[in-house]
Amino acid sequence: MRGLILGFLMIMGANTALAQSPADPGALIRQIYQAYVAAEKKPLGKEPDQYNPRYYSARINAQIARLKKSCEKRDDICMPDADFLVDGQDFRIRDLKVNVTEKSPAAATVVATFRNFEAPRRATFKMVLEKGRWVIDELRMTSKDQPEGYTLEETLKAEPASQQ
Repeated sequence: MRGLILGFLMIMGANTALAQSPADPGALIRQIYQAYVAAEKKPLGKEPDQYNPRYYSARINAQIARLKKSCEKRDDICMPDADFLVDGQDFRIRDLKVNVTEKSPAAATVVATFRNFEAPRRATFKMVLEKGRWVIDELRMTSKDQPEGYTLEETLKAEPASQQ
C-alpha cells in the first residue's frame, strides 16, 4: 500500500512539474526557420515576417515600433534592407540545427546553425520567458565572413539619412 501511495505521489509530482515547466525555448526558433524552409515553395512575397511581434520580447517589440515610427517620415532606406533572421535578402535554408545551450527558469540561450544557400550561419538567440512563452530578446548573427557579427539591437536602429 505504501508503494502504491508513493508511486501515486511521484506521478502527481511529475505531472505538476511538467505542467509548470515552460515549453522548450528552442521550439520558437525551429518554428521560425521551418517557416522559411516552407516559404521556399511559395510564390515570391510570401516569406515569413521577420518583424512578427509574437517572436519577440516586449523590449524588442518596442524597439521595432520606434524604428518603424522613425522611418515613417523618410523616403529613403531606413529599415534593415536584409532579413536579419537569415542574414540575407534571399534565403535557402539547409542543415538547420537548433540547440538550447543554457536555460534558467526565465532566460535561455538557443543556438541555430544553418546554411543560407551555401554560406554557413550561426544565430545565437537570447530568449526570455514572457507571459508563459519563450520569446527572442536578442540575437547575434555570425558567419565566417563576419566573425563578430551583428546584434538585433544594432540592426533595429534607423539607417542614417542618405546624403543628397
